[in-house]
Amino acid sequence: MSQSPNRAKQPTRPPSPPRKSAGKSSPVTGREQQASGAATVQPLAGVRVLDMTTVVLGPYASQMLGDHGADVIKIESPEGDSTRATGPAKELGMAAAFIGANRSKRSIVLDLKQESAREVLMVLIDTADVLIYSTRPQKMAALGLTPAALRKRNANLIVVGLHGFAESGPYAGRPAYDDIIQ
Repeated sequence: MSQSPNRAKQPTRPPSPPRKSAGKSSPVTGREQQASGAATVQPLAGVRVLDMTTVVLGPYASQMLGDHGADVIKIESPEGDSTRATGPAKELGMAAAFIGANRSKRSIVLDLKQESAREVLMVLIDTADVLIYSTRPQKMAALGLTPAALRKRNANLIVVGLHGFAESGPYAGRPAYDDIIQ
């Protein structure tokens, strides 16, 4: 596992406590809590999301989860998300487009082609509630990261795949961007 100096350090947060079943909601609204000076509890506080997405769709989706209190950990390859170099940037690898779609997150670099990096990912999977990925399903399968394999590790894991084409059919396995699909 390697880290670029421009990226955040490895996550150090202890595993999330077990989630409690939802009870009756408080009659006090968020605005009333703010007006009274009480801390506002965000709706996704205590939810851990692993973000293995790139470009815009996935990073934006997981950013919104982070904005609502989820603990989002962005997992990048050593090459980094391509939007790190898209558009203007004050610092190398920190383009405005990347920063705009990746706030409210921590970051870790994992080369998932390496067994040791996949082991680190599995430790993160153990404590995660959600995994969002934009890698083609066939590539995930080649890495041993199918939804079934991930759920064997964490039965409660919600696995969200963002990809352009169905997993079967004439275009299965092809990469896609919005322009290609249209």
